[in-house]
Amino acid sequence: MGFADHFTLNDKVEIVTGGAGGIGWIVNDSSAGAFLPYGMDGISKSALHGAAIALARSLGPCNVTVNTVAPGMVENAPGFEAMPADSPVRAHLASQVPGRAPAPPESLLGILLLLTFEAGWWVNGQHVGVDGGWIVRL
Repeated sequence: MGFADHFTLNDKVEIVTGGAGGIGWIVNDSSAGAFLPYGMDGISKSALHGAAIALARSLGPCNVTVNTVAPGMVENAPGFEAMPADSPVRAHLASQVPGRAPAPPESLLGILLLLTFEAGWWVNGQHVGVDGGWIVRL
């Protein structure tokens, strides 16, 4: 992965609009790594969070919310590509999660549903960790 690859929106921005006068949603895909103090992945994910805040402020008057979801250790192909299932580092990180670890991809559905339906219209400009309590911040 090259330097420029860390500064794309990863083709994972989803825009769902409710039509004329409806509500629109942008949900960025980040990771819990945005709050770790090292690496290009953390830097790029933190930048994505900053972009989401700026977009939330500018698109809010147009009834568009912009949020970022930051999953922790999810058991899926991209997660295993980044860190194999039998990696001792993965095992150590999993031991640091106060909740159930690691999680199936379905564990992200609740927050994604909230952020893309009218029930979540008041949630805007947020970086939501879905990581079992792995990254705790004030």
